[in-house]
Amino acid sequence: MADSRSASVVEEFLPAPYPAPLFVAWDEHLDFGEVRQPAQKRLTLKVSNIGGDGNLEVSLLPNIPNQQWFRVRPAHLVIPAGEDRIVDVEIDTSQELCPLGEHELDIQVEAPGSMEPEIPRIRVSVEVLREIVLVCDPGEIDLGEVPLGE
Repeated sequence: MADSRSASVVEEFLPAPYPAPLFVAWDEHLDFGEVRQPAQKRLTLKVSNIGGDGNLEVSLLPNIPNQQWFRVRPAHLVIPAGEDRIVDVEIDTSQELCPLGEHELDIQVEAPGSMEPEIPRIRVSVEVLREIVLVCDPGEIDLGEVPLGE
């Protein structure tokens, strides 16, 4: 079930009771901070159907199609009335074509059976940094002629 602290936020925009399925994401923004290449970082997102009777079919899709470095799992789920689900959101900088720099991303939410037709996107921010590489140049050090015993 949804926790009471978060439920009060939902009641601000739509009064209870809810006669039909109603989608709620308990976070509006996920901040991954800095993620160095090559690494994976995963955060979780709680989503709920706080409405009345009925299952709610939900799709959670990254706003960048056809890539592997920003993923949501599961991307499609069914949430029964009054229940919660945990969704993994992952940044994988080891994937090819993962761009360096700061990124403001979105998770697009589709829940066609929800009472609230306008579901805001879930914002995701991350800064992808280069791999730290220690370089020692030159590989050998020449000290020249060093007399012994003097």
